[in-house]
Amino acid sequence: MERLTEVHGSLLEGCLWDERSGRLYFLDIEEKRIYCRYGDGRLEEMEMPAYVSCIVKKRKGGLTAAVQDGLYDVDFDRREAQKRMDSGFSPHLRYNDGKCDPMGNLWVGTMFARQEMEGARRGGSLYCIHHHQVAGRYDGYTIPNGLDWDMDRGLFYHTETSSKVIRVYRFSRETGVLGEKIRELDLSNQEGSPDGMCLDREGRLWIAMWGGYQVLVFDPESQKVLRRIPVPDENVSCCCFGGSGMDQLYITTAKNEKGQGGELYVCSVNQEGKAAYDYEGE
Repeated sequence: MERLTEVHGSLLEGCLWDERSGRLYFLDIEEKRIYCRYGDGRLEEMEMPAYVSCIVKKRKGGLTAAVQDGLYDVDFDRREAQKRMDSGFSPHLRYNDGKCDPMGNLWVGTMFARQEMEGARRGGSLYCIHHHQVAGRYDGYTIPNGLDWDMDRGLFYHTETSSKVIRVYRFSRETGVLGEKIRELDLSNQEGSPDGMCLDREGRLWIAMWGGYQVLVFDPESQKVLRRIPVPDENVSCCCFGGSGMDQLYITTAKNEKGQGGELYVCSVNQEGKAAYDYEGE
């Protein structure tokens, strides 16, 4: 495993490989910053107006970012951000992890920015956003986190970090809505709590384990851990596949109570992942 940064970030998250440009984007939620790592190793950054919790590729080029006060179109090269949708959130709420489905809708969770506040438990939601309009809302989450789709099997995976489970729902390309919850993958006996995640081409889950110094490779059918990838930092927050062969695993971490962590790592995993879906918003 290779460490790619020396940024000493607070809460690095949201790593995203852009196969169109060969760039790796990631965030520092608490420092309100988007980073871009170029193919030649250069690292540049862009300041955002508030907590920035996830970024997705736009189908027509550029990025869309979920910021505390709404969705923004982002032109990283020009360091320009234009608000396209207002969140309408109260000050204690912020977006958390998010990704796009195969139809181009953005699915993104919300949570209390401070979990010790009254109402934080089950006070978050999962939103489906279509063309900068809320198309669906599902309530009752505490820390809605990593998510991904296995369209070969018609499944949607979604992490609830607070209860250490990944919920598995039926998902139809035709309807684009959450179907029946068919099971929960229980990770309570593993070191750490599930955070961000991604799927490989064989439908296995690669799960960043917050507080666990590791990424787990998990078979959702047998519900067994197939592999453990040690990470130098305690709070492993997100992972994604990238590289020209989509066989590099990029990993972000956050600082722990001792001030350790907050970096970007990469390792070769000899397993091919999937490119992230694009956002259809104008």
